[in-house]
Amino acid sequence: MKDQLVYLCYGSGPIVAETEFSIVSAFRLEPQPRHEVVVYTDAPQRFAHLPVRTVVLDEELLARWSGPDGYTHRRKLEAVAAALRSTTGRVVFVDGDTWFHRPAGELFERVDARHGLMHVAENHLLTSGLDYNRELAEHLRAGRFTDRAGRPYDFSADPRSWNSGVIGLTGEHVELVHEALHLLDQLQPAGLRVHTLEQFTLGAVLERSLEVREAIDVVYHYWRTEVRHPAREDLLRTLEATRGLDLAERAEALHRVRPRPRGLVRARYGLSRVLGATGVRRPVVRASA
Repeated sequence: MKDQLVYLCYGSGPIVAETEFSIVSAFRLEPQPRHEVVVYTDAPQRFAHLPVRTVVLDEELLARWSGPDGYTHRRKLEAVAAALRSTTGRVVFVDGDTWFHRPAGELFERVDARHGLMHVAENHLLTSGLDYNRELAEHLRAGRFTDRAGRPYDFSADPRSWNSGVIGLTGEHVELVHEALHLLDQLQPAGLRVHTLEQFTLGAVLERSLEVREAIDVVYHYWRTEVRHPAREDLLRTLEATRGLDLAERAEALHRVRPRPRGLVRARYGLSRVLGATGVRRPVVRASA
């Protein structure tokens, strides 16, 4: 079976347009990819004009995927698990707020029985300088958390946190995703301020069994508000204006308005990198922007 480039898109709002743009950006670099593109969605008609396969989600399944505490991002791990169960090939899951600056096919080359993939190693919880990460680190140290076999997790004093904008695994890794869900369901009831708890649990579980590689050089993940929001109007307008073009022309038009740091935001990020190189302490999250 073919490898799968997988997206999860449900509900309404800008994420639908962002997901469409991400898909188009992948085809811009690989017009005839060796992998298939699969979108898990509650509205397959939104993607009918694209060369993708859709898997339809209903409200009941989405509710079940959010788990006992109704945690939205839990659905991402469930979608990854579902994709892994559906194929004997490799699966690369990509968030909608992304675009490709190198071919997606390169990501599959980094995934095998001994290697998994996530977007980037963001930071270590304590040394990141971020209060919500410190809160999570203290909770991990104070609690007792087990895997599905009842074995306790032995977290380091300063655990590493990965960004899950990209997740790459093979079918034999599906049990690791179930382990991440199990750990997530133990942590979520604490009401921690970390709103992307699923990415910590997945990274922690994968690092116990695999060497985890990065995808930041292939995929640009524009999750930061100061990058995402200013680009939104141009992106929505260009998506609508190019609907009559063929995929290649549309991809080039959209690439010209791709989300990137602009103006003062770009200058601030540049200054932050300079300060980091000189050893000045500041809150650190490694990211595309």
